[in-house]
Amino acid sequence: MSCLWEAIGEKGLRVLLEAWGRLRETIPLRIAGDGPLTEEIAAQIRTKDLSSVKLLGRLAQCEVLPLMHGARFLILPSVCYENFPLTIAEAFACGLPVMLRGWVPWRRSLQMAPRVCTFLRVMRKISP
Repeated sequence: MSCLWEAIGEKGLRVLLEAWGRLRETIPLRIAGDGPLTEEIAAQIRTKDLSSVKLLGRLAQCEVLPLMHGARFLILPSVCYENFPLTIAEAFACGLPVMLRGWVPWRRSLQMAPRVCTFLRVMRKISP
């Protein structure tokens, strides 16, 4: 699984890692990106012993597409309003399913897309 992000609070990485820690199975998660919360996110991964989660740091565009091609799905856990992220279009171009938070404002415009589903139920339980 892959998650592309900028390490700011609105991107939902804290919530994603909380949810990932509740999974019953060990599922690999690769997170690409960096920002002001990188150290906090790294500490959360260590504290919660999320050994299946790897922070890849900022990747060049030529590195992102192969990561998408090798993933099972892309997670967009944003907890704020976002315009339609280019990351979704890139994922679709790679044939990659996208998992979204259930309340994103543009979700309805994507319902016709065959590869979109709402985010994990546990996200709703732990979201602020």
